[in-house]
Amino acid sequence: MSASTKSRKGSGILEVALVLPVLMLTLLAIADLGRYVYATNLMPYLAREGARWASLKAGHTKLDPAAVTKYVRSLAAGLPEDSVNVETTLAPSRIDVQVSLGFQPVLNVFGSPVTVQGHASMRR
Repeated sequence: MSASTKSRKGSGILEVALVLPVLMLTLLAIADLGRYVYATNLMPYLAREGARWASLKAGHTKLDPAAVTKYVRSLAAGLPEDSVNVETTLAPSRIDVQVSLGFQPVLNVFGSPVTVQGHASMRR
């Protein structure tokens, strides 16, 4: 074996050792971004559905904000039910639903959870 062949023998392992951590951090960042986009799309949807459901139920029965919270949390696919905060305001002429989530990224760059929220109003 020549001297140049011996010096290149361990270069593949060294390259993998240098590139793999960067690649893994990039993949985790992409996954976190996907989860964040999902959460930012889900919160307004949950608020709209909660307000719609509450406006439909309000004409037939006495509406309880706890029932709206239970319904909205049942729609939160892929999230722990108790992590979704729902605030329902029942005014005489309209229903307001505010839904929020404390989003905690895997790569904890921000230090504390980022609040993602959605709001919807419907007439009774």
